[in-house]
Amino acid sequence: MFYKSHFGTILTSVLSMFMGLVMAIFIIFLNHLPFTWVNLFELTAEINLIVFVASLFIPYNAWGASFAGLFHLKEGTVAYSLVEGIIPSVVLNTLNTFICTGASIFLQRSHS
Repeated sequence: MFYKSHFGTILTSVLSMFMGLVMAIFIIFLNHLPFTWVNLFELTAEINLIVFVASLFIPYNAWGASFAGLFHLKEGTVAYSLVEGIIPSVVLNTLNTFICTGASIFLQRSHS
């Protein structure tokens, strides 16, 4: 699709579904919500959408290569791979967390 190969898009889809389900279960237990299929589905769908859309449109693969180049690391080394993967992942996951938290706060207030 946008910034990904076919395999990358499939992997992003599977990972966002898994992350959405796990995060939804944690949210249900931590907020003492009733464990119903409706709550599980709504939270999973919300998180899945946020993670998937952010992962599709944010060019974090290009960011990783730029960060590794910024530190003058040689391509193919362990250090290069770590910087290329960890820094963009931290940025993307932090952004996803803020968006999911904001959406949960907004939705909780609108249901009150």
